Amino acid sequence: PVRSGEEVLKSDGRFKRVADPSLGEDGGVREGWQEAMRRQMAFAVSRGEAQVVMMFSREDCPDCDRQLEVVRRAMLSRAGIERNG
Repeated sequence: PVRSGEEVLKSDGRFKRVADPSLGEDGGVREGWQEAMRRQMAFAVSRGEAQVVMMFSREDCPDCDRQLEVVRRAMLSRAGIERNG
């Protein structure tokens, strides 16, 4: 499973973690992905139309899992999607 990457909100309200969004959902990672990510984040922030949140966590961390759910709920709310449960 992908442990790092971009948490992508799909049109059906589900989330998928993608290692390198520029290669699509099932792509791997390309050379220079770190610099591309930095540029994309800077561009998003500079336009003022997107929020960028970086989250560092560790495997098997209950607090990290709860924080991820908080971030996901915020993404759903920002997108105007309601999710029960």
